[in-house]
This record gives sequence, structure tokens and C-alpha cells, in this order.
Amino acid sequence: MPKFDFSNFFGQTAKREVECLGLTEVQTKEILAQEHGLSKTLMHHYPDLTKYANGPNSAMKALIVWEANGRDCTYEVIAEGLGVKLQTAYLAMCTARKMAESALLQRIEHDGDKIYLVSQESVALKCERVDLKIQTVTKVLDNLSSDVKSLKQGGSIVSLPGRVEKYLSAHEECLLLEEAS
Repeated sequence: MPKFDFSNFFGQTAKREVECLGLTEVQTKEILAQEHGLSKTLMHHYPDLTKYANGPNSAMKALIVWEANGRDCTYEVIAEGLGVKLQTAYLAMCTARKMAESALLQRIEHDGDKIYLVSQESVALKCERVDLKIQTVTKVLDNLSSDVKSLKQGGSIVSLPGRVEKYLSAHEECLLLEEAS
């Protein structure tokens, strides 16, 4: 049996999408300066999506517990704070993360069990990891470039898959730019 459509009873679709609130940087900083700024803002602008009965729904409860713990804690801490299982806390926090990013453009990341608000430090760590990966890829592309040049020098026609050829071409352009500067 297909799922029943309740939209006729509400005069609209049962759930609306969370859209960007279009806040300025100053407004966002003010929200982040408040202990429960993210959850209060979401509950104010999206009461139909963030409240259940007379209180916050499970996603907002998870977000409130996360904010109360300095916006940097584990799913286990949230589960204990809510009195629920770890999987329930994880699912609730996933919903809250999506809402915060859609409405406020604030990215809440998780690394294993740890959940944190993206910061300059977390971006710097990601950049370090990406740089290590780029170094590895650069070595592979250098080797591939040498192999291709060797084959071409020997008179062979070299055909590379589209994406590989584009990456190799971009890599060679980067090398030329580095030499020029």
C-alpha cells in the first residue's frame, strides 16, 4: 500500500525545506556568541521543523546538549545528556547538522565520534591532510608524465582516459606556473 499523503489536511506539503536565513556575518557572530544561539535561532525560524508538542524535537535536543558542551563533544556525551542510545543521538545530530548548515551556513563536522563546529583550526588540519594527499598524487602524476613522455619519444601514440588526461594536463600547467614564478 502506498504511503498516505497528508498534505491535503494541512493545505501544503507536510514538511518544508530549511532554507538559508541570509544572515550577515555580524548577525551570525552574535548567534554564535550565545550559548544556545544555533538551536534558539533554528527553533525561532523553523518551529514546525524543530518542535514537538511543547518543546524541542529530538534533533534540537541533541543540538542543545551539543551547544551546552561547548559545541565540541562526542555522540556519547549527547546520548548520555538525552538519555538515549548512541545511534539515536547520532541520527538526531545528523538532522541538526543539516539544518544548521542549510539555515545558518554553519558547518558542524564529525570526526569519528567527535562533533565540532568548523573553525580556523579544523580547516588548517584539513589543509594539512589534503596537502599530504596532494604530494602523493603529485608524485604519481610526475611518474605518469615521465612515462607518457618516454612513450611519445619512442613514437608511440598515447591514449589516456579522459579524467586522467585532464589531471595530467592540469598538473603540467601547474608545474609551468611554479617555474614561472
